[in-house]
Amino acid sequence: MNAADEVEMIRKAWPTEFNDSARCAFLQRHDGDREKGGYPLGFHRWSPDRRNAWFAGFNKGRCDRQQASLKEATR
Repeated sequence: MNAADEVEMIRKAWPTEFNDSARCAFLQRHDGDREKGGYPLGFHRWSPDRRNAWFAGFNKGRCDRQQASLKEATR
């Protein structure tokens, strides 16, 4: 399994968590009620798999933001 397949598997298992954090990282803002640090409410009580899905989405959003920034800079 390659990295893209792994990311898609995580996104399918925890779509809400993955997409929330990807959006937070890409937009660099944490909308709605959040715990300290921008984490969703109840984050520290989530299962490890659910928390890891949130972190995976955040990493994907950060990478997408950086890639978009690089594309814009080379225009």
